[in-house]
Amino acid sequence: ALGPAFRGFMAQNDPDWWSNWLVPEIPWAPNGTAVVVRRKSISVTAFRDLALGDGNHAAFLDGVHQETGRRVRVASIHFDSDFESNRLREARSLVQQVPAATGSTDVICGDVNEDAVTGAVSNVLEPAGFVDVLASVGNREPTHPWSSSYNTAPRWAIIDHIVVRNGRPLSGDVFDFGVW
Repeated sequence: ALGPAFRGFMAQNDPDWWSNWLVPEIPWAPNGTAVVVRRKSISVTAFRDLALGDGNHAAFLDGVHQETGRRVRVASIHFDSDFESNRLREARSLVQQVPAATGSTDVICGDVNEDAVTGAVSNVLEPAGFVDVLASVGNREPTHPWSSSYNTAPRWAIIDHIVVRNGRPLSGDVFDFGVW
């Protein structure tokens, strides 16, 4: 749909993952996360499907940034929405499968389903060297409309993230396109 200037890959979750969301009106269909890059910006070395240990999968890109020649690795994720223990297992699995590498900038982006700065997942991401882009530039805007009204905790207000390792965030904004 984006045209020939882009290249992408989708990782599919296991068929029974998210199955508790199914109803007869909405039957199961392949679902998961994706990574899409502009061909002239990123030379793709490999796309991979990373199983996160519980049925959830991440779409992964290993490539080279054309302008700088720097290796870049990107994981598109959607961590479990219901159970902290699952989110922690998924985060641990991801950082084990993508260990720090000299000369590589690593990016994890997507729905963490909790605040990656104050939530439990921060205890996995921070020791692995990841920093939250928005938080590092002083932006703590909600990324989700439920805000602190959900389970009466502000950690549910900022659930969508871009975290980076071996990179320096310069700016970051939250766009809601008038939805909220």
